[in-house]
Amino acid sequence: MTRYMMTPTEAVSLLMKANELSIGGEVFVLKMPVVRLRDLAEVLIEEVCKKYKIIDPINIVQIGLRPGEKMYEELMTADETNKALEIPGMYIIPSIHKEKYYGYPGIKEFTPYRDDETPISKNILRSWILKEQLV
Repeated sequence: MTRYMMTPTEAVSLLMKANELSIGGEVFVLKMPVVRLRDLAEVLIEEVCKKYKIIDPINIVQIGLRPGEKMYEELMTADETNKALEIPGMYIIPSIHKEKYYGYPGIKEFTPYRDDETPISKNILRSWILKEQLV
């Protein structure tokens, strides 16, 4: 399974930028990398074991999908992608209550995101976890 993920620092930056740009009612979507959940579990186990000197093996049990759960995540619906604007680092889905948007710096023609992106490497994932001090 894969999911789009952001670090806590990226989440705060998204909130600050959205607050700065917001006209009212729109949704801001960060352009995020894809993370393979198994890689995330393995890196977390490795780092927690190293930090707390755990030597016992830790097994990952794959339980499959729960009802309604998807193998691959989508950032936006097809309808949202038709209306979305793109600026550096994020997409803006306008409010259905507003007709036109002006004033966003760097708007360009929307380039739909790809839901078949290659997940980031375990090394990049590990560096995120350590840099953000999540373990």
